[in-house]
Amino acid sequence: MLEVLIKRGVASLLDEDKIGSEEILKRVWLENRAPSELRELPRDFYVRARLSMVGGDQRSVRIYAQQLRELAQLRLRKILTLLAVNPGIADSRDFLDKLTIEEEELVKSIAPIIREFLNAVVGLQ
Repeated sequence: MLEVLIKRGVASLLDEDKIGSEEILKRVWLENRAPSELRELPRDFYVRARLSMVGGDQRSVRIYAQQLRELAQLRLRKILTLLAVNPGIADSRDFLDKLTIEEEELVKSIAPIIREFLNAVVGLQ
């Protein structure tokens, strides 16, 4: 709903709530710097990032979206690797605190499937 209001010019994000391209690139760099470690992201990072690109010109929105996708894919790869190694990590508050809202929902939905798969492969079902 906020996205529609921003597009219509009725609402806008405060400057301190916006996430710029530089911030996304910094996060990509930090994630790449520690390939086996998942860095903490603010819970609302993706929401604020998506809202920050509303109203931009087509070229800058495309570049911004590519950078955001790169960050999401990088983090997804790490999250899936961590879950594959230890599905129980999905119950760890330390792990969950590093995730955005969207990532936490993904973890909660996929962790049981990974546990079930691993148990079936090992023959524990």
